[in-house]
Parts: sequence; structure tokens; C-alpha cells
Amino acid sequence: MKVKDEKKLAGQILVRRRTGDISTEELKAVIKEYGYDVIEYGDSAGADCLIRELKIQEYTGGGAFAYSSGSVRLVFVDGRLKEAEKREVLAHELGHIALGHLICPGDRDFNVSHEYRANEFTHYLLNPTPLTRSQIWLRRRWPVVALVMALLLSCFAVWSFADIGYYVTKSGSHYHRRNCEYIQSRRGVRRIFDVTGYEPCEVCIRDQANRQ
Repeated sequence: MKVKDEKKLAGQILVRRRTGDISTEELKAVIKEYGYDVIEYGDSAGADCLIRELKIQEYTGGGAFAYSSGSVRLVFVDGRLKEAEKREVLAHELGHIALGHLICPGDRDFNVSHEYRANEFTHYLLNPTPLTRSQIWLRRRWPVVALVMALLLSCFAVWSFADIGYYVTKSGSHYHRRNCEYIQSRRGVRRIFDVTGYEPCEVCIRDQANRQ
């Protein structure tokens, strides 16, 4: 399966979460959506014991790493890191997961291409592009934007179909009402409000005067 572009994938996640400044907790939530549980080690005896049982102590030096074996899917992060550091390493591991890299310690060698792409993903996730920020802005305010658009369309419809003003053709010298037979199916018909220089149509304007 072809993996998605790092920039595009990072943008999609931010737009879906409606944030341009994704937090550590939000990163954990997104990782959870991909089927991985986040476990903090270093200040938790239970987590450190699990790492020993899985025999993956050698992977604890990078601040965070992902583990996948069968139905067990975990992301370990050093609980002693500062919040900004946790955010960065979790974003990196999310990149590996979202981009479909093999992330079972012991089953893969260090892959330069995978690391580069995960770094690119991390950059765009933590530093959204102007386009992504505009999409987030629209997503947050979509109900209001939709309402404004509906009102504008309604006003345009009223303006287009209201029986106000008069109509003239490019070469004509008379002004007409909308339903006048002389302008039906004619090209170049336009609406005007100032009839100076035009004569009233002898059919539609006269008929209206007679009805009044």
C-alpha cells in the first residue's frame, strides 16, 4: 500500500483534531486511534517491569519507542522527559505508526529512510503549514461559515429573481420587464435601474400601466 505524503498526513490529523498546536495528551489520543496504548516508563515500576519482560531495555535510550507484536501494540515514552520533549518524541513515533513503518524492536534495523520520513512528519505536525492552519480555522468555524454562505446564497437568489429593475439588450433602445416576450431567449440581456436614455417597452411597460 502506498503511504501518504508526510505533510498531507500530518495536516489531516491536525485538521481532524481542529488544532494547530497539538498537545501531548492529544498525541496520545491519536496514537490510541491507531490501536496503540501509550505507557510511560522510568518513573513507573510497572512499566519498567513490562519492558524487562519484553526484553526491550535497549530501546529505552531514545525517549520513546513503539512496540508491536501480535495483538500487543504499545508506545513507550520516558516519563521523566519535559512536556515539550514528550510531545516531540511521541510525534515522531506517531509518524512511524501512521506511515506504516515496521516498528517492532528487534525485528527491524535502523532504517534511514523511515527515520527521515518520521522526522518530516514530526516537523509538519508540530509546525503546521499556512494551508493547514487555514483548514483548521475553517473546520473550527464551519457552522458559522455555512450559515453565512447560506445567507449570502439566499440574498443572491432574492436579488436574482426579485422583480425589480428593468432589462435591456445590447442593441435595444427600450427597457423591459423580466417576463417581456421581447427579451425572452435573447442573449446579452442585462438588468438596469437607471432607464435614462431608454424608451419604455410598448408591450410589457404599457401592459403593466394598463393593469394598474
